[in-house]
Amino acid sequence: SSLGSGRAEDDVLQAWVCGKEILTAHMAVQMMHARDNALGPRHLRTREKPKLNEKGEKTGGVAFERCEHAKALNDTRCHTLAFSYEGPKKLVAPAAPGKMRGPELNATQVMRRDLLTAVVPIAMAAMNETVPSVYKALKSHAELANTPRMGTDDNFAYATAQLNIAPAQRAGG
Repeated sequence: SSLGSGRAEDDVLQAWVCGKEILTAHMAVQMMHARDNALGPRHLRTREKPKLNEKGEKTGGVAFERCEHAKALNDTRCHTLAFSYEGPKKLVAPAAPGKMRGPELNATQVMRRDLLTAVVPIAMAAMNETVPSVYKALKSHAELANTPRMGTDDNFAYATAQLNIAPAQRAGG
């Protein structure tokens, strides 16, 4: 972001930590499946964004980025998975690459669905561990604002999600 130094060694992890007890075996399997599908086979992955080869096909990056309908935000490796908010119009709608373009889901939409239905139950299980007053306030706000649900019908806490693809980097290099 424009607020940070831009140096990998200055990145700070911020997380809500609840412990592995909230993670069921089914959640773990579903998350690993979604992760593996979005990353694709190891031999096809690269640390850099996909590039077009001489045939006009995307090569490199990860499988999600190589999908026809994958659209990163502002030439980054960040992809909105669920809803986006358009400030001037004050509208909430599915992110453009996630909108239906026919009767069948395309590869990008399948990966989006799998990622969201895997990660949101984990996030909501963590939310169940929060301070009761915070939980109640967030749930009340979502009901009053009629916030669209994503990932699961009981998700009131998370209005959207983003896939950030950032290969590990060595400090100073």
